[in-house]
Amino acid sequence: LYAGTVPNTEPAEASSDTVQAQADLLASHSEDDILLDANIWVSEQGLPEGEFGFEIVNEAHGILLATLDLAWPEGLQQGLSQPVALLIDEDAGVEAIASQHGFSCFTDVESLKNYVTTQVLALEEALGG
Repeated sequence: LYAGTVPNTEPAEASSDTVQAQADLLASHSEDDILLDANIWVSEQGLPEGEFGFEIVNEAHGILLATLDLAWPEGLQQGLSQPVALLIDEDAGVEAIASQHGFSCFTDVESLKNYVTTQVLALEEALGG
């Protein structure tokens, strides 16, 4: 102020990279919340908790083929149901690899819940569980 000028205090415009990074951060938080809520819901149904970030690996070569957001590799009922995966915003390649490895894949929580309610829990009730 002694010099008689005020420094430029206008905020710099956010670059598109910064805006995209912020959007990605928000999306990842909401995806994490979706996955956590789904896992809690499954657990509340008396079923095992899933594994976050389950990796499908080519055993022969030690190569990571895909990472599943949330998976039940032994099924929701061990020995009675096939492996299950919840994939949020994954590309078709991840779903294809999971399917090739025997996983039933769901891309939204409502579909997973419907499967659990109509298939898994109904089977459990029919077996007297």
